Amino acid sequence: MKKYYNFNALLLIMSISTSFQAFSQFVPAQPMLQLPGVPLWTINAQVRPRGEIRHGLANPVAPDAPPAAFVSQRTNLNLGFRWDKLNFNMDMRDVRVWGQDASSINNADGNKLFLHQAWGEFTLATTADTNCKLKIDNFSVKVGRQEIMYEDSRLLGNLDWLQQGRRHDAAIVKFLHKGYQADMGFAYNQNTDAFGYTGTQYIGGNGVAAPGPQGSITTNAAYAPTWVGPAPSTNALSNQYKWFQYLYLARRFNQTRVSLMVFKDDFQKFVNSSPSPGVFIRTYSAHNDVKSRVTFGGQMSTQIGNSSEGIKTAISGGVYGQMGANPRRAENATAGSDKLNAAHAFAYITFSKGKWSLGPGYDLLTGNSTEITGAAGSAVTNVSIGSENNQFDPLYGTPHRWWGYMDYFYVGTGAPTAGLSNYYIKAKYTENKWFISADLHHFMTAGKTVRYRASGTDAWQELGQNYGQELDLIFNYQANRFTNVEFGCSFMLATETLAASKGFKIGTTGEFNQWGYLMINIRPDFLFQKPVAIKN
Repeated sequence: MKKYYNFNALLLIMSISTSFQAFSQFVPAQPMLQLPGVPLWTINAQVRPRGEIRHGLANPVAPDAPPAAFVSQRTNLNLGFRWDKLNFNMDMRDVRVWGQDASSINNADGNKLFLHQAWGEFTLATTADTNCKLKIDNFSVKVGRQEIMYEDSRLLGNLDWLQQGRRHDAAIVKFLHKGYQADMGFAYNQNTDAFGYTGTQYIGGNGVAAPGPQGSITTNAAYAPTWVGPAPSTNALSNQYKWFQYLYLARRFNQTRVSLMVFKDDFQKFVNSSPSPGVFIRTYSAHNDVKSRVTFGGQMSTQIGNSSEGIKTAISGGVYGQMGANPRRAENATAGSDKLNAAHAFAYITFSKGKWSLGPGYDLLTGNSTEITGAAGSAVTNVSIGSENNQFDPLYGTPHRWWGYMDYFYVGTGAPTAGLSNYYIKAKYTENKWFISADLHHFMTAGKTVRYRASGTDAWQELGQNYGQELDLIFNYQANRFTNVEFGCSFMLATETLAASKGFKIGTTGEFNQWGYLMINIRPDFLFQKPVAIKN
């Protein structure tokens, strides 16, 4: 009798996790089997070059504007160690654009090698430990730099499509017992531990500011330099959180999962000034002065049936509210409202049978009625109407997954203040080593009005609620166990409402926008060994 595996090989086999979406998520390999008391090492890597041609990605462009073409690359080295009640992971990541560095590096060149993750998780109690009197399936603490993901990554996700991804410096207390899950997370950010600094002011970001139309500087030496460009939040938030606290609760009932979450993030208060044209100064509070925002709600997902025997139906939906203060608003601002009262609701259903899956969905993220005034050049002035701010911010999730692959909404370029209604349908066909998918979106405001007035005139023009339509096409091929190739192309038919809401004068951008990419994802597992046949 033949045995088709040996016991040592089983200890080294790792599973490679792939996302059901069009992009592949890099997840450290997990063991299929591990002996008690035997340390387990994992050494993984990733090389992910992605070539892109952009002509209207994230923002509409003029029809005669030349396209942008480049190749970006992510390189990972992931080291893991698991033994008894300890789980450790370190992820070194390098993100660059091909040609960004000369073939001979200059001493003045910047460094883009950074630590993406470095965390340790130690178990306080588990039923696997017979000496532990506290009989809980798992009670552990995870501390360090880490990705935080829950449910479908709608509000908290690792943003893996972005080459640099997203991570947080945080501590999470995790509880799991008989289908019940409870996580409590905490983060506290500070700029420096140098001597001579007083107070607890925090300026989110990691770069040196420079004056200019989009730059910001600080003139007070007691403050650290501000960060130019959007901080690593979701909706182009220009200031990173000072701290956050959250509670996540979940319960699984067979094929149904119900979850609740309360997430509170706090932001250092600031004031704005402009001492000269083109120079924008943001000065942060030198004390522990913060404004707080609270997001709360829950979602449910369930599955009915089996795709191999009939039709499997997957249903998911949820509702979240958002209250507190507007973190974007300066303390000395005269326009807009600091009172936040927003909501997000969604539902989607997927029917699967054999190799096919198909399903519609709907998202609603509230916003504000908006008045837009055209200014000199191509910029516009955007003013929200109302005594409170109803614009929902989807926290620190993965918008690329839900609101179109061209990233027009809730990414680094921001989102229209009039909110978003997203009607969509997704179709997918899967073979053994490849799949093809097509997503069609119809984007509208969240029932809000958008009015536009040309510079120097008094006449207002109603732009309507239609942002446009987007089509996303993906082809993904699994070349071998460690190599995946993906090609994608997207097309956006943008309206004047979208262009004006995104900050462009009417008539300066075109209707048809497009984008395409080719991505190779190589993820070797250096300790992987092929199972071998053993003869008796």
